[in-house]
Amino acid sequence: MRLGDLTTQIALHEGELSATQQTLLLQQTDVDLATLSLASVLLLSLGMLWSWSVLEFPAAERPLISLLMGGFFLGALLRVFAFISLKKSFYRTHQAHWRRLFFSGVVLTAATWGLFVGVLIVQFGFGWQSWVYVMASAGVGVGGALNFCMWKKLAVFHVLLVFTPLLLVYLWLGGDPGHSALLAGGIYLLLLFVHIAYWNRRYWESMINVQMLKNIGKALEESNVRLYTSANTDSLTGLANRMRLDEVFAHLHNVYERYQTSYAVVMVDLDHFKQVNDRYGHHVGDEVLCFAAQQFEQGLRKSDLVGRWGGEEFLLLLPESDLNGAYRLAESLRLRLNQAEHSGVGRISACFGVTVVERGDTVDDLLKRADRALYVAKQSGRNRVCVADENPMPEEPLQKRA
Repeated sequence: MRLGDLTTQIALHEGELSATQQTLLLQQTDVDLATLSLASVLLLSLGMLWSWSVLEFPAAERPLISLLMGGFFLGALLRVFAFISLKKSFYRTHQAHWRRLFFSGVVLTAATWGLFVGVLIVQFGFGWQSWVYVMASAGVGVGGALNFCMWKKLAVFHVLLVFTPLLLVYLWLGGDPGHSALLAGGIYLLLLFVHIAYWNRRYWESMINVQMLKNIGKALEESNVRLYTSANTDSLTGLANRMRLDEVFAHLHNVYERYQTSYAVVMVDLDHFKQVNDRYGHHVGDEVLCFAAQQFEQGLRKSDLVGRWGGEEFLLLLPESDLNGAYRLAESLRLRLNQAEHSGVGRISACFGVTVVERGDTVDDLLKRADRALYVAKQSGRNRVCVADENPMPEEPLQKRA
């Protein structure tokens, strides 16, 4: 697992990294940090040794220079030790101590390097350019810190601000003895810039890939929703189609067989629908089907399901309903359909066949009983609810009984 990997970026973006993965990623980040730190301190060490060899320091200043170089190399050794211990048990068991050790080396090398540059300026003097030199040297450490704080854009901007005056000062000074230290700092900053540019590109490429995958995933999800809706919805009425009804029917029956949770089935057939098609045309017949579907859907509970069974027939599946409750619901739908007249056809009626699941029933048994009850309703004068039971409820509509 690496920070630049696409899978890692996705996991980071979605917040799905486990504690172990977070630890491994943090270790990999420390490896990158220590690697760059080691490369930079080696280059600075070369610059310091080069300056010591080519510059003629006064005898009185040599002890101070030696002390600064000793401190710098001590810090460098701490960085080297931190780099070597990354794969050892010391890092895994004492990560907090490891970071203190590492950043102690960073602070020590940065401080001694800054003082070393200061001595160069005091001894050899660069005029106003010396302040640019000081800023450039300080920028070495700051640029690296910004980079590993993941402030990518700010880090690149900072390095450009530091590297540009470094180059200008080097060109201005020409053959001045201080050019060796400037050259060392410039090489380091160039390395830092390349490193930042590389990781910045990897980071943004990963982010772009993550966004592309998210967009593709969203498009696939929307496509799946459309396919599911198309496969489970009647294209005319918008209700559940035959396949969806079969699926829910089987589920309700499986739940019943396991938990003995009762459910009811109601079969509905619009009265004289063929006459509507013959008189008004099929387009009006389609409007009537949609009108009836709307009335049924609005009159059901949220847990109930109504679907188009075929032609002008509808099927209602009523979870956790007994025979009495299913009958009353069917009667309320019949009255609702009567009261809401269609603008073109007028009053619409329907027959309802009601049954409830019994021990030993199959899905086919329920459908046959509901269909027989529907047949009885049609033979009894239509516009009524009939119950398939040994002791059926009255088949006369409630309005007439009232």
